[in-house]
Amino acid sequence: MFPLDLLLIFLVTVLAYLPSLSNGFVDFDDRFYITANPTIQNLTWDNLRAIWTHSTGRPYYPLVFTAYSVIHSFRGLEASAFHAVSLLLHAVNAVLAYLLVFRLFKSRTVGLITGLLLGLHPIHVDAVAWASDLKDVMSGTFVFLTLLAYVQFTRTRRHGWYWLSLSLYALALLSKPMAALLAFLLLIVDYQQRLANRRHDVLEKVPYLLLAVILGWISYHGQTMGTAARAGTDLSFYSSSNAWSAFGFYIVKLISPVRLSVLYGSEHVYWWSVSATVLCVTFVSMTVWMLMLSRDYGFGLAWFVLFATPILGFIPFGYVVRLAPYANHFMYLADVGLFVCAGLIVRDSLRALPDRESRITLKAISVAVLVTFAVMTWVRCSVWKDSVALWTDAIRYNTKPNATIGHYRLAQAQLEAGRRDEAIRQARLALKAHPGNTKARALLNDLEAGE
Repeated sequence: MFPLDLLLIFLVTVLAYLPSLSNGFVDFDDRFYITANPTIQNLTWDNLRAIWTHSTGRPYYPLVFTAYSVIHSFRGLEASAFHAVSLLLHAVNAVLAYLLVFRLFKSRTVGLITGLLLGLHPIHVDAVAWASDLKDVMSGTFVFLTLLAYVQFTRTRRHGWYWLSLSLYALALLSKPMAALLAFLLLIVDYQQRLANRRHDVLEKVPYLLLAVILGWISYHGQTMGTAARAGTDLSFYSSSNAWSAFGFYIVKLISPVRLSVLYGSEHVYWWSVSATVLCVTFVSMTVWMLMLSRDYGFGLAWFVLFATPILGFIPFGYVVRLAPYANHFMYLADVGLFVCAGLIVRDSLRALPDRESRITLKAISVAVLVTFAVMTWVRCSVWKDSVALWTDAIRYNTKPNATIGHYRLAQAQLEAGRRDEAIRQARLALKAHPGNTKARALLNDLEAGE
């Protein structure tokens, strides 16, 4: 481990996200979670009991809502305080990713590439610069800590590390239930680390699975309650074909993070759906094959497949999936597996290159890519400045029917900003994109009646 690497990763990540500290709240869950949520605005035992006993009518993310309550008790509804917590946790996650990968692969190069990609990739802006998505960032922190404690247990066989890992896993689940799949990833860790006692290794995962089932059941009911409360629309653009194309979509966005948006189109041309489906099947098959061929690359690919599977959309588990096929913040933890593979490719390429000049060229290309990602992240942070900026960006590249959501929300934001004429124009565009948007029609009727 190299302390200067840790400092570098932390500092460049914070620097890339500095613009997010000047952002405000937006009308995308921030009201439901924070600004109009009385439960987090008074740090009392009654409110904490409501958060932890699941009586708030919101998704069951008790650790996240407790964090919101603590932040509010110190700084009130000062948006920069909420953004600062997300930013600091994200920078910590980038450092933890380095530590974990260095422990697993004994390679400074793989650790640096993984940590810097996690910290600087612009696809993560929607998780870090959005106050309401603290759940992804916080869950990521506990996932990395769980893995680090577990790896230490496998090295020392001291059961204190095992119970610490299990406790951290519970905290990850209490931040976001998506962490449940970590129990299966531990088996992949065992495989990558070439541990011998397979039967004993599987039995060690039973407590993790039991925790996942118990907290998953609680979270499922909370997700149902929270979804019903905040969906606020009679529209649905869900299509199982989007689920098949999601693998390909996310991989393309990770390799080339351009035209990023908080609201992606709900329809694609036929050739894209077919190509993406083939890529999905090929990628999963390659993961299974790679697990047999290379434990290191297999680990990275399996990480991605495990954490990406629940967010693909085969099951329309939430209002986001019904309104849009993909969401950048879903990838916050899943893409770490591909970042590991990127680090492995750079490591192996450096070893294979015959001369010093070639190795310097590869290093320069890697630095150039990371700097480009950092600049893109810096620029994209401004998208989350306020509701007008967010929804203006959401419809910039989206001409599909579900663009009606972005136009409608932009109409509301423009009305709140006192721009009545622009609100009317956006409401009309919402109806043009999808005439069945009854909320947009009602808003337009109200606006035109008041003229």
